[in-house]
Amino acid sequence: MKKYIYSSALLFIIASIYSVGYFHPDEHFQILEFALYKLNSTNPNNLAWEFAATIRPGVQPFIAYAVLKVGGVLGITNPFVIAIILRLLSAILSFGTILYLYKALLRNDKLQVLQHPKFNNAYILLAFLSWYVVFLGVRFSSETWGMALFGLGIAIWLRHKPFWLVGLLMGLSFVCRFQMVFMIAGFGIYLLCILKQWKVILPLVLGFCMALVVGSLADYWLYGKWVFTAYNYFFENIIAGKAANFGTYPWYFYIVRNIGFGLPPFSIFIIVSVFAFFYIYPKHWLTWVVVPFLLVHFIVGHKEVRFIFPMLLYLPYILVGVVHTLRTTHKYHNIYIVLYKIKNWAVTTYITLQLIMLLFTSFTAINYTVPTQQYIYNNCTTNDKVYCLTKSPYVEGGNVAAFYQKQNVLIQTIANLNEIDTNIQTNANLYIIAPSSNQLLNNKQYTLCYNSLPQWVVANFNYNNWVQRSNTWCVYKLAK
Repeated sequence: MKKYIYSSALLFIIASIYSVGYFHPDEHFQILEFALYKLNSTNPNNLAWEFAATIRPGVQPFIAYAVLKVGGVLGITNPFVIAIILRLLSAILSFGTILYLYKALLRNDKLQVLQHPKFNNAYILLAFLSWYVVFLGVRFSSETWGMALFGLGIAIWLRHKPFWLVGLLMGLSFVCRFQMVFMIAGFGIYLLCILKQWKVILPLVLGFCMALVVGSLADYWLYGKWVFTAYNYFFENIIAGKAANFGTYPWYFYIVRNIGFGLPPFSIFIIVSVFAFFYIYPKHWLTWVVVPFLLVHFIVGHKEVRFIFPMLLYLPYILVGVVHTLRTTHKYHNIYIVLYKIKNWAVTTYITLQLIMLLFTSFTAINYTVPTQQYIYNNCTTNDKVYCLTKSPYVEGGNVAAFYQKQNVLIQTIANLNEIDTNIQTNANLYIIAPSSNQLLNNKQYTLCYNSLPQWVVANFNYNNWVQRSNTWCVYKLAK
């Protein structure tokens, strides 16, 4: 099965290069824009409100800042290349965690699931080649880094390494993603209540505190003062209720939403398997780690699918563990017989869907906005003008994406074409960025030079006007 592991490593590299953009704006505006600010390359007034509220950790902005500084020394100033490097760093961390966790489970698998060749092979396929593994693994986001660092801590623990190192890694996962504290708390309670290992708590806490020091130093670097970002985050979002302003949902939101997100009808089996694992193995470390994490997210009103991404790292083991139990436990034998009868169809269909999604997400941009910005960056030169008609791909949620803007290129948002100043220098060019719904194709003065969607898709497959509601863009050039 090594060929599948090598294939996964290759796909991580490919996705780092081609999976351009961000899954959620926070991945960009609260990391890359913060790093750009520390380079004195953007106005602090353009930053997200979270900066003034001092609620975001400084570790990842510092990493991005360091890559920008080193890139500058090496002559790498293209922000899209910098973004690729950051995704490669995420890919290395994520793939390394997945590989090390697999080896740790292979050595310390109390359920003996991976000792069976078929289940071992199934785990490898799910852990290394599920589409979401690669897709999420290359994101330079707090969810990905929190997930990977905590998972690495679990792997270190399973390999019986020093507990201070386990605490350090779990602490670093916390300073990247504060919500990881619920997984960390669940792990600590498991050590105390199930394993009765009181002596390991001190080195675990020591390592965690070392991580807090790193996080505090990074926060001081970012904000220029000593702040407790974790408390500020809790106060602003929970006590002051800022998170609720972005929408609240019922407790079952994650169940319903993930039915669609996880390739139905297989997603239904996956969701049932998760809860079945908790029921069958109430004293397993995985149950104690994941249940508190999910429970808190079920309770909190503001919910987003990305919030529970960190638990996806353990989904392959949960699935093979449940199926293995159904196969080897007499009282679940009838359920296993039903699954066995549809095995060939289900496995073939699921692998096909996974392969399609894996190739699509690895070789295509995650959104249409950043590739549009990349086209402007690669094609515009000094003194060129760029007008954004009605809305700008450089603005989202009131935040300005200065990271991908090219210096000495004017970018201005206008309400209509009458605001365009066509008096430009002979050697300069004038571009218009417009949503795909604003067609300028009939205007002979402008030439279409970029479309984030093929025109035949817009013309023939714009069902229910989805193009008008999507962030798809066209770039036009003034004909000289």
